[in-house]
Amino acid sequence: MPKTNYDAEFINYDLNAIVEEANIARAAYLKEILSNASKKLISLFSAELPKFIPGPLAHR
Repeated sequence: MPKTNYDAEFINYDLNAIVEEANIARAAYLKEILSNASKKLISLFSAELPKFIPGPLAHR
């Protein structure tokens, strides 16, 4: 009969905690990606908008 190894690694194994940690990491990753994308879009539009739109909107 095989012996079961109850190391600290197996005792602390909590699937719900692992899933929660993964969800937090995924949310942080998505927030960073979307933040970077929005910053790039804002800088693109702020640089290119004055060339395309004449008038008061171009000088904001």
